[in-house]
Amino acid sequence: MNPMSTNFSIELEPREEIGSSHSRRLRRQGRVPVVVYGANKKNAYYSADHNSMIHNLEVEAFHSAIIDVKENGKKQGTILREVQMHAYKTQILHVDLLRVRASEQITLRVPLHFEGDEMAPGTKVQGGIFTRLVT
Repeated sequence: MNPMSTNFSIELEPREEIGSSHSRRLRRQGRVPVVVYGANKKNAYYSADHNSMIHNLEVEAFHSAIIDVKENGKKQGTILREVQMHAYKTQILHVDLLRVRASEQITLRVPLHFEGDEMAPGTKVQGGIFTRLVT
């Protein structure tokens, strides 16, 4: 499967209350507090299902893909900006999403995977060194 062709979408529910006590209450209900910001619009506060968010985070392409969210009935493209995890539990504490527009430039880290490295017998069997020239 080509990771670039993967489309991600998140179901978000608006939330009225903000703050640490309300966020704790959301987490106890199996929800994750989400903030969507950027594109010269006001910050929007939502919650997402914790289990579906954990499953999405396990996919490497999710971290650098455009994620579709529905905001006020309109589809909005966002990228994952930050995820705060619990120190020792598999629990998401908070997620930040950044709105993106085609007319704006953003900086994003994208993982690179090179094909053919595992097939080079000189590096695996004979102890050779594999170097890649990047220009």
